[in-house]
Amino acid sequence: MKNLFCLFLLVTSISFGQNYLGQHWAFSKAYPSYSFQADINLIIDGSPYIDSAFKTGFTTIRGKFGIEAPMRYNAEKNVMEFLDSHQVVREVFRRPYITVNIDEKIFRVVEYKNEREQKLGYFNPLNTGKVQLLLMPKKELSHKKRTGLTESRATYREVSSYYIKREGRPAEKIKLREKSILIHLFDKVVEMNTYISDYGLNLRKEEDVVRLLDHYNSLSTLKHSEKEMQS
Repeated sequence: MKNLFCLFLLVTSISFGQNYLGQHWAFSKAYPSYSFQADINLIIDGSPYIDSAFKTGFTTIRGKFGIEAPMRYNAEKNVMEFLDSHQVVREVFRRPYITVNIDEKIFRVVEYKNEREQKLGYFNPLNTGKVQLLLMPKKELSHKKRTGLTESRATYREVSSYYIKREGRPAEKIKLREKSILIHLFDKVVEMNTYISDYGLNLRKEEDVVRLLDHYNSLSTLKHSEKEMQS
């Protein structure tokens, strides 16, 4: 059985090296024809994409296989699109072992809490370590509205949000506020408050939140190293 599994990995590796991801059915599917508007004459401002142009993306699966293909991220549908070798638009499955790099921007599939259920979605990790700040790039379509004699156009607007992920747990949505962040750093609240005060951090700013989490992770790493030395 073990030999058969190794053979499967070898064949899969060769297949990935020679073909686009779209030709490996285990990790992609034909892209559905989404209908963004019922009225074909409806004019929409903006785009559901972070960048509507397809750019070379590099995909890793379980950290081992690398595939290059033209890619773009659909921020309305939380879908990673790519062109296969026949120029057909396909969709990469959302799986927790898949990571995409487009123009040095990382899109990682992460499990997260969505109200009462857990889902998988693409996130941009903003730091590394046991506790991470994640950005979910998101756009939504606001439909046209009529107010009196005037009518506004349907518009795509950005509604991206931040999440915190602790190791071994699904990511949870937060606001860039001190209370919202410190509740996830419950085991080192005193140290975090001291660090915030000493360095004048403003936790409404992404870069200051990243700085705080990096400090938190460094303390956790130091504590782990001390335990190993004592054992």
